[in-house]
Amino acid sequence: MAPVGPAAGVRSGVRRAGPPVRRRKRRRESLRDRTAAGLWRPALITGPAALPGGSCDSAAAPGVSAASGGRKRRIQFTGFRKREKKALREMLLKLDCVFVDNKKYRNCTHLIAKKLCKSEKFLAACAAGKWILTKEYIINSAESGRWLDETTYEWGYKIEKDTHYSPQMQSAPKRWRKELKNSGAPGAFHRWKVILAVKEGYEQVAAIRRRIYKILKLPKLMVFCQHTKLTKTSLTCSLLK
Repeated sequence: MAPVGPAAGVRSGVRRAGPPVRRRKRRRESLRDRTAAGLWRPALITGPAALPGGSCDSAAAPGVSAASGGRKRRIQFTGFRKREKKALREMLLKLDCVFVDNKKYRNCTHLIAKKLCKSEKFLAACAAGKWILTKEYIINSAESGRWLDETTYEWGYKIEKDTHYSPQMQSAPKRWRKELKNSGAPGAFHRWKVILAVKEGYEQVAAIRRRIYKILKLPKLMVFCQHTKLTKTSLTCSLLK
């Protein structure tokens, strides 16, 4: 007499493979075929990955920088002439990012600098702990068709001896980026209180104030005219506000 009930699917201690097992097998085969054909790619690779131009612990989704808190890359340029800037912009079309075309610093995640300089963008990005990279980062990433690791393209990655730039200036972008990342501080000057003493009626005070705010990221900036009497008490009260 044939067994009935739960024992019907067991014979000689061997369990039959039911329909769910076959469905899982077909799904694995379909996934393998799609992967081989390039129709499916994982959005996130959690294992170590070696990328051309550098290495990283994990490769995030295209256009998203793990070093920028998972945000999409916001690219700005500084120090380039129109022709070179246009060529780099065309390369950015091959990559997933947001290009910020502005003469002023606009809270980018990556600043591409032609050289070490003291421009507003360079100083503001440095004080904010952003990536400040060479143009080769864009060129090599466009050739690879994906964003590469930033480490070896950072200004200050290697300190050059035969140059008029001091070692302190060369290492500033890398040094401040690591310092702010480790400390969690919002900026290099977040605890500063600044007083700007100018002559009465000075026309460029607004522009200077804006530049200082952009670079130092200060919530308040006290402005005093030359005729204002600054005593020890008034200075102390101003610094503590």
